[in-house]
Amino acid sequence: MGRLVDDLLLLSRLDTQRLALKKERILLPGLLEDTQRQVARLAQEKGVELTLNSVEGQVWGDPTRLRQTLLILLENALRFTPPGAGITIETARHGRLVEISVTDQGSGIAPEHLSHVFERFYQ
Repeated sequence: MGRLVDDLLLLSRLDTQRLALKKERILLPGLLEDTQRQVARLAQEKGVELTLNSVEGQVWGDPTRLRQTLLILLENALRFTPPGAGITIETARHGRLVEISVTDQGSGIAPEHLSHVFERFYQ
């Protein structure tokens, strides 16, 4: 219940553009390892292998919001990945930028729904 209230407050702050980001240096290996550990038990219960590959780098941002975004991506990946399949978290450097990806072996998003991915509450 507490998480739901926090999520609704976050949406409200985003709507009013009053979300303050606390920017700091984030070491990605530590953040991603912690996030993987947080989700690992759920993945194991579902029979899904959660792998952390080639994680390196650091970024400047809000660690709480980055963790929250990763957890949302991982929860969605777990929801749609069948038992026996896998989910991979990894980073890739692109010059001064670092890309974080969460890849799963689920069914994917049907092409007709791709344009709605960022619409709030679209299922």
